[in-house]
Amino acid sequence: MLSDIITGAFNIYNWIVSAAGVVLTNDGAWDMVFSLSQSVIYPVALTIAVICLLYEVSQTAMKVDTITWETGVRLMVLMAIVRISLHWVPRMLRAMWSTAVGFINNLTVADNNPLGNADAIIQYIDGLRLPARMIATVPVLVVSFAIIIAGLAILFIAYGRLFEILIYVFVAPLPIAFLALGSFNGGINRITGKFLRLFAAACLHGAIMLVCIQIFGAIAGNIVDVSVGGGVFWTLLQSAFVALIMLGAVIKSGSWAKSVLDA
Repeated sequence: MLSDIITGAFNIYNWIVSAAGVVLTNDGAWDMVFSLSQSVIYPVALTIAVICLLYEVSQTAMKVDTITWETGVRLMVLMAIVRISLHWVPRMLRAMWSTAVGFINNLTVADNNPLGNADAIIQYIDGLRLPARMIATVPVLVVSFAIIIAGLAILFIAYGRLFEILIYVFVAPLPIAFLALGSFNGGINRITGKFLRLFAAACLHGAIMLVCIQIFGAIAGNIVDVSVGGGVFWTLLQSAFVALIMLGAVIKSGSWAKSVLDA
C-alpha cells in the first residue's frame, strides 16, 4: 500500500509538471487577446500617442524661438516611429514570446521520478515487515503530500504566468503610445522601456521555472540512498524538504526574472 502511495504521488507529480510545460508554451488565446486589444485598447493608445506628440511639439516650441526644418523633420520621424511601433508591437511581443518558448522547449523536463531512485525506495519499503511499515507510514505520507502540493503549485504558477503574458499583450498599445513622450531628446520613454522589460521578464519566468524543476530532480536524485537499513526514512523526509525548497524557488522565479532584466 505504501509503495502504491509513493508511485501514485510520483506519477501525479510528473503528469502535473508535464501539463505545466504545455501551459508555459500555450499560445492558443494569443490571437483572441490581440484582436480584443486592437478593438478596445488601440484607439485609446492612438489618442494618447497624438497627445504625447503634441506635448512634445509644445515643449520644443517653448525652448526655441523658431522651429527649424530639422526640428520639424525630427518630429515627423518621431511620429512615424510611434505609428510603426503601435502597428508592430504585437509582432515584437510575439517574437519575444517565441524566443522564450524556444528556451522552454530546450529545457525539457525528464520523465523520471522526481526522487531519481523511486524503484529502490519502493523495493526497500516492500521488504519491510509490518511494524516497520507502520513506522514508515508517516514519512511516506509526508513526502507524497509534499510532492503533490509542489506539482499543483507549479501548475498554478504556470497558469498565472500565462495570464500575465496575455494581459500584457492586451494592454501593450498603451505603454507603447508613450514612446514619444520625452523621446525627442533621445532615449526610450521610461514607461515604454519598463513595459518591454516586464514582458521579457514574464517570458523568461517560464524558463527559470523549468530550471528550478530540473535542479530539484538532480538534487533529489543525489540524496536518495537506501543502502543502509532505515536510511529510507531520512531519504523520504529530506526529499520532501527539498520539494518544498523547490516550490519556494519556483515562487521566487518571477522576481528573479525581473531582477535579471531590471524590470
